[in-house]
Amino acid sequence: MYFSLGFFIAGLFFLSLLPFLQRRTARLTRRRLESRMPFTFEQIDAQHSLVLARSAARERRLEQKIDSIAAARTEAMIDAGRRLSLAQALEERLDASSRSVERLERELAEGAQTLAKTRTRLEAALTDFESLKLKKNALAHELEILCARLDVYESRHAAEPDAGALAGRSTELESLEPAAPAMAGGWDQWVNQAALEPLQPGDAFALLRRHGAASGQAGAADLVDVLGSTPLTLELAAAHCRRMRTPLSAYAANARVLISAAPVQPGRSGSLAAAFGLSVGAARRLGPAAERLVAFLGLCASERAPMLLVEGVCPDPAEAKAAVRILTDLALAYRAPFADGVPALLMREAIHELARERAQQMAGGEAIAESVIERLCAIYPADAFGCPESRSLCAKLTPHLLQICAESRSRTEFNEARADLQVRAGDYLLVKGDHAGAEALFQSALAIRENLFGPSHPETAASLDNLATARFAQGDFAGAGLLLERSRNIFETSFGLDYPATGRRQTNCARVLLKLGRAREALALAQAALERLKADGRSRHPWTVEAAFVVADAFEALGKKRQAALLREEFSAAGALSAPAHAAGWAEHLLERLHGLGLVSGKGFAARDHH
Repeated sequence: MYFSLGFFIAGLFFLSLLPFLQRRTARLTRRRLESRMPFTFEQIDAQHSLVLARSAARERRLEQKIDSIAAARTEAMIDAGRRLSLAQALEERLDASSRSVERLERELAEGAQTLAKTRTRLEAALTDFESLKLKKNALAHELEILCARLDVYESRHAAEPDAGALAGRSTELESLEPAAPAMAGGWDQWVNQAALEPLQPGDAFALLRRHGAASGQAGAADLVDVLGSTPLTLELAAAHCRRMRTPLSAYAANARVLISAAPVQPGRSGSLAAAFGLSVGAARRLGPAAERLVAFLGLCASERAPMLLVEGVCPDPAEAKAAVRILTDLALAYRAPFADGVPALLMREAIHELARERAQQMAGGEAIAESVIERLCAIYPADAFGCPESRSLCAKLTPHLLQICAESRSRTEFNEARADLQVRAGDYLLVKGDHAGAEALFQSALAIRENLFGPSHPETAASLDNLATARFAQGDFAGAGLLLERSRNIFETSFGLDYPATGRRQTNCARVLLKLGRAREALALAQAALERLKADGRSRHPWTVEAAFVVADAFEALGKKRQAALLREEFSAAGALSAPAHAAGWAEHLLERLHGLGLVSGKGFAARDHH
């Protein structure tokens, strides 16, 4: 009922709105019709005039379009006529070009035949040129090798003593007395032993007080209980506590931890190893160069190290001095000048053994060993045989050189430098009369160079000469002769008979043949060397004079005393010129001859002159 009532009310409401909607619809329809249809004649005329105007405008536009089309057609006809004329002209030119092409084709065929013949001749010439170029490059490469070998010999080995120099100075060398030791070795040995002898408790406390480290009886007693009473260990502990401001009780606790953690090694004091480890740790905290210096000294010999050698621990001299100060403050080393006042640094023997083990186990131990080698290469004299002033420094450096060179290394540069140092030290031992020691060093250098450069390299020949000199000094003339013969063969094969160093080796071989009683062979070899050394106006060169005197000795051995006297008289007034400098002049002369033959360019020759 409610729904029906609602529906009825809604229907009444809709019926009441229906007249209003109808009136509005009629009003809107009427307005739309009035807007579309004119109701007066004026409006009709206006619309008619509008239609006429629009038609007239559209006709005018069509007329203009027709006019433009006509003009374009006229222009197109004119352009077509012009193109037709151009096409006729192009046809005429094409005919002329066709005739030219036929003529050029005939000329091209003739040129192709000529080109084929020329190309054949050019290919043959190029083949000959490449063959000549390969030959020239091979000769230039051989020349570069020859010049490099000449440079190596003249710059490094020409001044080294040989059998001739040794024979000429035999009287002087025999008169030399062995050099006095720098310091008394017995005193140093006694000090090293005393440093490891245990002290009485009262003496141990007194030692700690003397070093300024005994801050209390309890701490000192604790330290002595942990480390023992050896002077060296207590000295390390006292120096550490004084430098690092560490209480004795704290130091004793740290040492106890290290001793308990370290493995027991027979014959070694665990307390000394612990004190050494604490001191090295303190040195590392005070300066990285100080720890490096500990390893540096450990790799050297357990003798005094000149400050000149110690300065090579790092590039900065101030840093090296600071490292020395740290080690002396921590009692790891102390200043111990040589008898002649040359400053030096020394480690106790027991500390040196620990430092050496540490250096061998360090990650950078190889680099430190190389720095020792580099420093020795820079400061060890290379003229000990001929310069007495250099021998004092050689005496101080030789123990360290022998120690570091005794280690086998794998790097080529390191081994090459080691061989060079062994030769320098061998020259020093040779002049001091230790011929066996010199022979051992020369033998080691020969083995290194043969391994690095091969058996036919000038470096190997130089080591053969060194070893022959040592055997000559010991009276082993047969052994020296075999070595000199090998060296002479290397130079004759590599550089030829005209090179002066080859002639000098022939002279040395002749000298040894004289010692062996083979005077005729010695005379023939020495005369051949003399003739070549006298070439190019160098008759007064020391090597030439030396060859002349060997020839004179051979004449005398054969009983031809008059010829020997005349030869000695001829060459006795020769000036004492520098052999290495003149050897270099001979090398330059050889290059000039090669340059004249076109085997080396002017640019390369100029660079060789500059070098």
